[in-house]
Amino acid sequence: LSGLPVILCGESGCGKTTLLYLTSLALEHEFETINVHGGVTRILVEQFMDRILLKYPDGTKTVNLFFDEFNTAPKDVIALFKNIMCDRFYKGKTIPKHIRLLGAINPYRLLKSSTNNQVDNNNNN
Repeated sequence: LSGLPVILCGESGCGKTTLLYLTSLALEHEFETINVHGGVTRILVEQFMDRILLKYPDGTKTVNLFFDEFNTAPKDVIALFKNIMCDRFYKGKTIPKHIRLLGAINPYRLLKSSTNNQVDNNNNN
């Protein structure tokens, strides 16, 4: 009821999506999801948001809007998610209160580049 977004963080496969889906089912809320990855564009997210806002315009149904793995998106899409999730703002308008914003992210991992691995291996010999 506060309008704050809910963001779950956990390893892949730990049940974040299932938890949010089953919670929506138990509360008799609509559940709409977009699976985010590095290839998702602003246009795809905007099409998704436009479809949701047209489908549920009046607040007769509570909608749990779920952005899965949204931290994997390109930087320009992350900026759009910031406007949607943090500011509840989309295309110059406030997102209606009957649309609940949910997200899931995977923990950040610092990966060593193959160059660093090669240097490390050479230093160990």
